[in-house]
Amino acid sequence: MINKKIESLIFKYLNDTASTDELRILSDWVKENEEEFAEYIQVSALIKGSFELDNAKKGKDVLIEAVKRKSTKESYRRRTTLFFRYAALFAVIFGLMFLYENSVSETGPSLRTISTSTDDNIKLKLSNGEVRVISAQSKDKILTQGGKVIGTQRGNTILYEDSQAPKKLDYNELTVPYGKMFELVLSDKTRVYLNAGSTLRYPVTFMEQGPREVFLTGEAYFSVTKDKKKPFVVNADQINIEVLGTEFNVSIYPEDMAINTVLVEGAVKVSRSGHTRPPLLLAPNQMAAYNKEKHIMSVSEVDTDMYTAWKDGILLFRGTPFSSIKKKLERHFNVSIENNYGFLDTQVYTASFYREEGIEQILKVFQEDTPFEYQIENNRIIISKPLLVN
Repeated sequence: MINKKIESLIFKYLNDTASTDELRILSDWVKENEEEFAEYIQVSALIKGSFELDNAKKGKDVLIEAVKRKSTKESYRRRTTLFFRYAALFAVIFGLMFLYENSVSETGPSLRTISTSTDDNIKLKLSNGEVRVISAQSKDKILTQGGKVIGTQRGNTILYEDSQAPKKLDYNELTVPYGKMFELVLSDKTRVYLNAGSTLRYPVTFMEQGPREVFLTGEAYFSVTKDKKKPFVVNADQINIEVLGTEFNVSIYPEDMAINTVLVEGAVKVSRSGHTRPPLLLAPNQMAAYNKEKHIMSVSEVDTDMYTAWKDGILLFRGTPFSSIKKKLERHFNVSIENNYGFLDTQVYTASFYREEGIEQILKVFQEDTPFEYQIENNRIIISKPLLVN
């Protein structure tokens, strides 16, 4: 099993934040752990990292040899499980290398981009009502109406300063469209990772007393700074999540049937807004699911990676029906998927994909397990049954 340090290096690489030394450490690990590497890391996502090393040829040779050996082994294949097809991907390797070596794109191989909206900008609404468009390529300062600096935007992150507690709360609101993600560092140093299709309303600076309350629609991962005197509260429509300092994930998409709170570490209290019943206390690796229609809360043990991998740029599915996978693909890639092949919706898959992969590349992997046809019309993907199926 890959240890936390190596996972961290892989995620840094995938997010383009790994240093040359870190990339070299990762390459050295690959040379000693080729089998494990080939099992968990997708070939296309590592091509770029190999070429950034000083010893590029050795890193490339190790990668190719690992893939060759893996592709020659016979693997056990079940309909409910997708494995990476290294033999099929091997032919693509050289094309990816050519693209990288000739600097065609800074973000790797380009596949067709599909958008469901003409406005796919990340937007920040300031307390005075002004709306600013956030560019991932820019650096900027966040100012009050009086010109005071309260935060800094660097690419896909905004960091707010811990300034003097105000007499009244001023709120900012960040909206992240489908197909994008963003990171916020609030004034109390709490980190918030916002998933695609999410909006967070939050105070620019928290009051000296009282709860630190934020308002969420969509999905976010919170790493909350401890403050025993000021609990942190996430208002998720019909649900309130209260913590002192912990890490957890909240999903509250309007189209979903449930509001899910998944605890990674620490403790949280989950309660219904406006109700006097005692809150549910979650332990790590538990999820509280609130059914919006039945108004029922249930608690279960879960694999937290299933609900948090998205913040590291990974789409992770384990025993997941395609009907649920389809929703995540739509949000992740900002596309509309119309499935006219009912059998596909009932199929259950285990798979993982990195965000660098395009929607067409992912669909082709599913096609290998369950044949189907698809066509792209502007912002829509239309799936139909395979031609040879009656």
